[in-house]
Amino acid sequence: MELTELLTIYPNSTITSQPLNSQDYLSFPLNQEWINFPNAELSAHEKKLLNLLFKNKQINLLNNEFSNDPWAAYLNVPGSKLPTLNQKIRIILFQVDFRKSDYQLSAWSNFFAKMLPQPCLTNLQIDERCGLVLEPFSSDSPNLKEFDGIRQTLDSDFSTNSRVFIGHFWQPSPTLRNILLLEKKFFQSEITTVRSNTFCLPQIFLQAVSQQILAPELLAAYRTELNSYPEIQAIIPTLYHQQGNLSSAAKKLFLHRNTLQYRLDKFYRETQLSLKNMNDLVFCYFLLISNNC
Repeated sequence: MELTELLTIYPNSTITSQPLNSQDYLSFPLNQEWINFPNAELSAHEKKLLNLLFKNKQINLLNNEFSNDPWAAYLNVPGSKLPTLNQKIRIILFQVDFRKSDYQLSAWSNFFAKMLPQPCLTNLQIDERCGLVLEPFSSDSPNLKEFDGIRQTLDSDFSTNSRVFIGHFWQPSPTLRNILLLEKKFFQSEITTVRSNTFCLPQIFLQAVSQQILAPELLAAYRTELNSYPEIQAIIPTLYHQQGNLSSAAKKLFLHRNTLQYRLDKFYRETQLSLKNMNDLVFCYFLLISNNC
């Protein structure tokens, strides 16, 4: 039996460096790690079966499709542990039309990855037209306009027509995998309706809200991050009601314009959300008022 099949059957199992509490988990050695199955989800028959499978070494680890790519395993294999990470990352998803091209997705995605300021954590093909990369945070990370320039350059060089979704930079956390998969699902549901070839969630969230396809867990993750910036939370409503005018907002907030500018720039450097951009401002205002409802 393949390990990936087993993890699909028991999606709440976890892979850890040490066995978990034996009262709550049934644990088995897995190479240099441990796989842990929640006892509450196992019947007595299932426990006996798992014991036999591992005792007789009937779990195939060698043919694991993602054995050499821990980030690909993290995204695709339920229960895979979060690889060591000390910085934010974001998911970038793309769909490429090769009908007028002699190239394949692997060549396109490899060149796309090489144009990022830092080596990507994984470059993964989803199907013959779609793929993703995970980008580690960098002060030089491209913005939406710069990504659109990269996309246009590749489409010109490869004779392709592509669409690219830029995810948000997220801190490593126990919920990171779920957030990244929700962004992937969002991209796959929106790809046929979005007019822009390069887009991010704040750019089209009003359309997504109207269609009721935005996962509450994804919005909650954004709210959690916004809640860690109380100074910005105080600025957002005023800036929104002043239609993004910094001078007017600064007067209303009794701040020097340069002080307001500094706080907005700092927020952008840390989150890639620019409150001087109306799409990002409206999105953050929505998060704020919906959080208070």
